[in-house]
Amino acid sequence: MISLEDYYKSADKKDLKIVFELWEYAKSVEPRASEGLSYGLPALKLNGRPLIGFSISKQHMSVYPFSPKIITALSPDLTGYEYSKGVIRFTRDNVITKDIIEAMIALRVDELHA
Repeated sequence: MISLEDYYKSADKKDLKIVFELWEYAKSVEPRASEGLSYGLPALKLNGRPLIGFSISKQHMSVYPFSPKIITALSPDLTGYEYSKGVIRFTRDNVITKDIIEAMIALRVDELHA
């Protein structure tokens, strides 16, 4: 099991709280997920494969769906966020929504079961 607080020891407490709440929400959306690391990031995994990951930097927080197809599918909903084929970045002033987290997880679960 991974502790976000231990992993991001130097992170701003407000940012850590936001990511922790999103982490807990993601776990509630997919309760079969286990906690761990993937590509060096705290991630939830499903059947040993990465489901969703989070990171914190000084400038922003990020969420990783571990699939470019998911970013493409959700791009109409990502207006106002900075994103690329593998990551969505957000700030304290513009936190990614739980609806987007839920959609990411649903799409990734479908991918992992295909």
